[in-house]
This record gives sequence, C-alpha cells and structure tokens, in this order.
Amino acid sequence: MPRKPKPAWEVKVVALGDRDRYAFRWLDDRGDWHQEQTKIPIGDTALRRARNRTKVDRLAVDFERELRARPRDNPQLVKQIDEFMTTLTAAGRCDTHLAEVRGRLLRFAAEARDSDGRPLDGVRSITESVIARFLNNLTTSPRVTRPPRLRKRGPRAGEPLPPPAPPPGPASIGTKNHYHNAVRMFCDYLRRAGLLTGNPAADIRRQSADLDQRHPRRTLSPEEFALLIAAAERGRSVDTVCGADRAMLYIMATWTGFRRKELAALTLRSFRLDDEVPAVRVKLIEAKSRREDWIPLHPALVVRFRAWLASRPIVSLDAPLFELRTRGGYFRCTAKMMRADLEAAGLPYKDEEGLFADFHANRAAFVTALDSADVTTLRVQLLARHTDPKTTAKYRKTRLGRLAEDVARLPDPPPASQPPDLRIG
Repeated sequence: MPRKPKPAWEVKVVALGDRDRYAFRWLDDRGDWHQEQTKIPIGDTALRRARNRTKVDRLAVDFERELRARPRDNPQLVKQIDEFMTTLTAAGRCDTHLAEVRGRLLRFAAEARDSDGRPLDGVRSITESVIARFLNNLTTSPRVTRPPRLRKRGPRAGEPLPPPAPPPGPASIGTKNHYHNAVRMFCDYLRRAGLLTGNPAADIRRQSADLDQRHPRRTLSPEEFALLIAAAERGRSVDTVCGADRAMLYIMATWTGFRRKELAALTLRSFRLDDEVPAVRVKLIEAKSRREDWIPLHPALVVRFRAWLASRPIVSLDAPLFELRTRGGYFRCTAKMMRADLEAAGLPYKDEEGLFADFHANRAAFVTALDSADVTTLRVQLLARHTDPKTTAKYRKTRLGRLAEDVARLPDPPPASQPPDLRIG
C-alpha cells in the first residue's frame, strides 16, 4: 500500500546523541523523513546552551521558509536559475537583492503549472500563459512562526493553545509585480542564452500597485513628531533600546532618510562633524544602491547629536551607535518601538484612513520635507539615494494644505455674468 502523503513542512530541532550539536529534521510531502546537521554546537555552560538553542530555533524558521520555496523534481530549471544568479552576482547586485530574486524564482519553479496542471519539466515549458497563471494564483507567503516551548510534562492546566496560523490569501499587486520582474529578467537571460526564442514575460503588463496597498504609510506632522520624541525620551526601554537612543534614532532617520540597516551600521567614523559641511557617510556594503554616499547634516541635528554623544559612553570608534542588531545578527523590531512610543504619546499607529506610522515612514517624512521646501526633484533623488525618480515619487507624501497653497496661486476664474431673463411674454 502506498504511503499516504502528509503536509509539508514542519522542521524540528533535535539534539544529536553526543550532545554537542543540533540537527534539523523534517517530513516532506511524500511522507519521508529527512535530517540535516547544523554547524552550531550546544556549548559547555547552561547560558551558552540556551543562547545557541535560541539561535538554532531562529535558523529553523529560516530553513523551513527555504524548504517551502525549494522546487521539486525540476533539476534543469534549478540549474538555469543558479546560472542566472551567477550573472547577477557578477553585475554587482547586493546580497539582499540576490536573495529576493532567487527566492522568487525558486517559488516560480515550484508552483508554476502548465495548462494540464503539471509541473514544469524545463525552461522550454515556460510560456506566457504559464507565467500569467502563476501570477494570478500567487498567494501571500505563509508565516512560519516558532512554536512555543512546552514543558516536558505538557502544557499547564488551562493554558490556551496558540491560535492557528491564518490561511494564505491572494498576494498584493506590488508582490505580483516583484515576481513578474524576477521572471522577466530570468526569461530575458534564457533568451540571450539561446534557450528561448523570445521573452514570454515581456508582453504581460504590470498593474498599478497603488490600487492594492496592504501597508500604506503616513508622515507625522511637526507637532506629532515632537510628541513622539518627548514620549520616547521619557519612556522605558523597548527591545533593549533605551528612550534617549530611540529619540535620537527617530531624529536621525527623519533628517537623513537612512534605512534601518544603514542606521544600524553607523559608527563614529561615519561622521564628519568638524568639517565645514558636516556630513554622514553611508557604507557601501550597507547601502541599497551599492554606492558610498555622503549626506550633509542639518546644523540643529549636529548640535543635538553632539549632546547625545556626550551623554553616553564611547566604547570604540568602530562600535555601532544604535544597538539595532541582536547577538545573533537579527534586526530589532523598530516598528515595535514606534508603536510603543506613539501609544505613549497618545497618537495612533494606524489612523482612521488605514495609514500606518511605522519606522520606515520617517524616510518618507524626509523626502516629503525636502519636497515641501521646494527642493528640485533631482536633488531630492540624490539625497534619498534613489536610482529611479519614480521611486522618489512614491515616498513623497505631500499634504493637502501644501497643495492648497499651490492651487491658490492660480488666477481667479471670471466673474459670473448677469443671469438671463427667463420670463415668458
């Protein structure tokens, strides 16, 4: 009797017999067990064992997400994807972009089906209808969460079970556009390599992502931002980051437009405060545009930054100024910090219109403030370090009052003429 297929995937962390290393064990969709050893030892002390176990649990989440994206029974397509990623690496693309493109292509290879519902057997099976069907049936990526640790004797009496994960829904238009770009680049590579006669994704039109925004952002007004900073300064630590550091983090993000990854890489060597034009440098390895830029600093920001530096001990010139990474290398949740400080300030994290004021909205506030100061679009693009002006336009959140001032500059319409006499006879 054939073995009954079981749902995939469920990665379990097991300690090997000699108690010095871990292994991942999972059950595939065919009902077969697999095991892969990790490279992180348990350690000697109890504290080191606990820290390594937490690190392994986090790696298990990433490993399960990779398993879900792995294509099955399609070695030819996977080989061509790896060759394509080699060309992108030679072109100097950043590691984040490479990981995103590879993950999308692997998911395309795993989920794409032909008209008969069969998996693709090679690159020549990729047609326009196959790509369109994949994009139409694309769903949100399932959230892989680490299950809570239960006691050896089972859960406590009356302890509620964790809620089940919500089923995946349809992907947003923006997500579909990202997958379309990845498949289009891959098909163009196959065309240049002579494996396809044309690009089957070239004639598929992209839709406007503005029609289906799942997380639209808003910028805080100057009054709201002042309340946020005051609440952060007197607030408690959130995710091990104290209130004074969070306030300086919000100010630095709003007046420089830096992303979380770029702020986490800032050290004292990144600043030139004593120059004629004070500036801060974006590291090449942390910049999304893969180039090193110097961003000038506002004079008031320099004064406040010096006062903040004087209030904290200086460990090293190369030590990160903001502790935004854990010991395991993961980023701390800046959205959680913003939510806590907004709640303390009496401001909504999500307003009545469904707009969010998360940490990345500070970058939109930087672009919006430059646009409100009548800075040219080219200079705003340079300061925001965007390669495409269309990306800069997405960050511009011009307020209605600012637009009203521009409309008021128009000449007055002609006065109304005397109404005609409609009396009969």
